[in-house]
Amino acid sequence: MIRVKNRDIAWHAGITITELLEKIHDSFPYAAALINEQYVGRSEFDSFRIPDGVEIILISAVGGG
Repeated sequence: MIRVKNRDIAWHAGITITELLEKIHDSFPYAAALINEQYVGRSEFDSFRIPDGVEIILISAVGGG
């Protein structure tokens, strides 16, 4: 089980961040994720394998001027 957006989601071996976002129907272009205090940049979303039992915080880019 993994936790994202205050929801418990079923985990399976090899799931990536991209697959997780598809599974929860979230197409927002997040800049990064924080997985048990490990920063994972968007460029790694397709390859980073999520371990079981973690909490994931999705990070949006903030722009302004």
